[in-house]
Amino acid sequence: MITEFLINSLADRVSDDFISGKGNLSKLVAEAAKVNKFNDEAVKRLVEATNVATFKKLFEAKSSAKEPDRNIVFDLADFKKVINYLDDLEESESSASESEFISESSSDIEKRYPDLRNIPLTPIKAIGNILSDTLSSPGDKHIEVRITTIKKASEDIKAIFEKTKHDYNSVLADLATEFSRYNAYDLNKFASEILAISDNIKADAEVLNDIYTLCRETPKKVKVASGEYISLPRKEHELFKKASSLFNKLETLEKLKNQLNNIISNECNDNV
Repeated sequence: MITEFLINSLADRVSDDFISGKGNLSKLVAEAAKVNKFNDEAVKRLVEATNVATFKKLFEAKSSAKEPDRNIVFDLADFKKVINYLDDLEESESSASESEFISESSSDIEKRYPDLRNIPLTPIKAIGNILSDTLSSPGDKHIEVRITTIKKASEDIKAIFEKTKHDYNSVLADLATEFSRYNAYDLNKFASEILAISDNIKADAEVLNDIYTLCRETPKKVKVASGEYISLPRKEHELFKKASSLFNKLETLEKLKNQLNNIISNECNDNV
C-alpha cells in the first residue's frame, strides 16, 4: 500500500541525497519510484513531496547560516523527466533479461530463482531439495523438474507465509502495546529515528504505518532525525527489528509464491 507516510519518508530521503550531491532530483525520484514499484499517480505525489522537502531544507540551511539572500534556486523534479528516466530503467532491465534462457531443468530454475534456496521449509528442509527431486537420473545435466514437487513447494511456502504473517501481527501487537502505555516513548520521535538509520525505507515505513494503525494514530509528516539525536529505546527497537525482518520475509515469500505459480502455470500450459 502506498501511504502518505511512505511518500513523505521517501521524499525526505531523496531530498537528502540530492542536497548531498548524489544526482539530479528527477533521476533520484525515478530510482526511488522504480524500487517501490510506483504507478504514475504515486510518482506525481513523490515528485511534489520531494520538491517541497528539498525547498524547505535549502531554505532552512540559508536561514541557519543567516544568509541575506534567501532566494532558493534548484532544478525541480519534473514528472515528465521522471517518467523518461523510468522508461530508460525499464528498457535497460528488459534488455538484460531478453538474453536469459528459461528451461525446466532444476539447475536452471535454481539459478533463475536464487531465493528458493534461502527459505527454510517445514517439513521439507529446503526448496532446493525439492527442485532436485527429478524423474531422470542424477547424472543428467538437463533433468526435468517433477511438477508435483513444485506444487508441493508452493503449498509449503503458502503455509510458511501464513505462519510468518501470524508472527508479524503478533509482534506488531506487542509494539502497539508498548506505544500505548502511559509515559510511552513518543511514536513520532521513534519513527523519525528509525527512518534515519533505515537500510530499507520502504519496508520500515510500511511497518511504522502498521504500528500507527494499531495505535489508532494518524501518521504525521516525520522529519528524519540527525544522527546525534538518535536514542532508540531498547525494547521497542528490538521488537521493531523483529517486525521489519518478518515483513521482509513476507515480501520474499510472496515473491516465491508468484514465481512457483508461474512455473506451474507454464508447465500446465505446455502440457495442454
